[in-house]
Amino acid sequence: MQPAPLVSRDLINALDSPWASVRTVMAVASALVAIQQVNWVPSFVNRVGFTKRQPAATAGAAPDKSPLVQFLNRFHHACQRILVEKWHWFRVWSQHDHERPDRYALWRRLVTSAWVLARGCFTILVLKYLEKRLDSSLRVFPGALTGLVLLVGALGALERLGCSRVRSRLERFCAPALTFLAEWMPLFFAPPLVALPARLYTGGISKRELGAIAGVLFSGFVTGLVASAWATRALLRWQAREYPSEEEDEASDAAKTSTSNATRVRSAAVQDAVIFGLSTVLAILCVLRAGARRDRLLLAVVTALSYRLGTRTVPQRWQRILHPVLTCAAMTAIVTSQVELSPHALGQDVASAAWYHRLERYPILAGNWFMQLLGPSLMALAFRLYRARALLGRHLLPLCGGSGFAAVFSLSWTTLASRVLGLKTPALRRALLPRSITMPLAIASANRLRADTGITVASVLISGILGASLGPTILSLGPGTPAVARGVALGGVSHGLGTAALAAAGDSTAASAAVIALGLVGTITTSLLSSPVARWIAS
Repeated sequence: MQPAPLVSRDLINALDSPWASVRTVMAVASALVAIQQVNWVPSFVNRVGFTKRQPAATAGAAPDKSPLVQFLNRFHHACQRILVEKWHWFRVWSQHDHERPDRYALWRRLVTSAWVLARGCFTILVLKYLEKRLDSSLRVFPGALTGLVLLVGALGALERLGCSRVRSRLERFCAPALTFLAEWMPLFFAPPLVALPARLYTGGISKRELGAIAGVLFSGFVTGLVASAWATRALLRWQAREYPSEEEDEASDAAKTSTSNATRVRSAAVQDAVIFGLSTVLAILCVLRAGARRDRLLLAVVTALSYRLGTRTVPQRWQRILHPVLTCAAMTAIVTSQVELSPHALGQDVASAAWYHRLERYPILAGNWFMQLLGPSLMALAFRLYRARALLGRHLLPLCGGSGFAAVFSLSWTTLASRVLGLKTPALRRALLPRSITMPLAIASANRLRADTGITVASVLISGILGASLGPTILSLGPGTPAVARGVALGGVSHGLGTAALAAAGDSTAASAAVIALGLVGTITTSLLSSPVARWIAS
């Protein structure tokens, strides 16, 4: 009787498959990323005053000239130093009972974290429920836009009725959800970009039409950005009550930029736990067997982790070219097209699933989880829009006039450029009309126009990425642009991604103006596209 083999034949066949190699690489890479995020040794060494031991030089010994031996020696000393530090940390921790964390303090921290998480989830669920009810009740305007207007009106009514304490408590209760939605808003735009290569490959769009679409988007972005900034600046100069001092704006923005940078540095040390947690979960999911639930969760974790790595690991100067949304979409598309997925997730046999079919299935598998948060993220801007009411009162004419000019100019330029560049397909021309408004409003407008929704989503994403990457640079090339003009230009042309870029840069005045412009341009554009004028423009 032959002894049983140590490794089964099924396991050997699984390891020989290309899917297993991809899963192994992902598991190892995720584990390495998780280990790299553990940074407790340097902080503890600084606290206990532990000094690193340097290897003593041997007298009379000539240094080895071999690079390989030198590398091995350095690697040996590094491993020895890490082991000594770990052992020293364990001995000091075990001998000092007073340095151990308090059990009750730990429980209080866990309860506080659970309460914050519950508040955030409850707020997002309420916003999503409100959006769904408004969508089903009002078919003229999208539910997200109507909810934004209603929330701003409700906050103003509470202030007028003397319930300012109730309003402030409501804002504090919703603070976890507002912070989460504002920080992760660019991620919610990434899923349609993952499926874009498959849409272009199977959509039957010719190269000439692709060139015309690219020309319309890029020319419309540059001209719309410059024209909106110029119109808003002209209205600021013409207005009788001008902004008090442009130097004050720049100084306050600079001060808030430094504060924002300091906050970002402090939060980076804490929020590395997000990368650590996502990497750990991804490493575990790569080991599990393929299934429908595992596939959905794996793709969702890959999307969130790739976006987080794009924001934290890519240098700030390179993010103008490699925007986190681009890196997130690229990494997610590569993983989706290469990793093992179950037949239930793909809808057909795994062997016959081409790369474009996998990318087409991504929005159904995991992309919808992120896109469902686009509406609540837009409605959450109501709190920031209400806080900017003082800015709206001081610059009512420039903000409203500049936003109206941006909306009309975007529709006019898109119609004119589509005809000049030879874009003859009516569905493609209609799909480019809502390119300057945020995603929920653009999708609703495209459905009303019976346009190609995939091209609409792609045009909205490209306009937002161009604004977040190149918008501040283009505006800085001309004469001094006030903060209000910068905000109206980026918010009116690049919607939520441009607004998020201004908020991340710490330009608070421009970010507040961008929020106002985003809402006004979305309202005006949606109203125009819902009217008979839109049918005439589209024809």
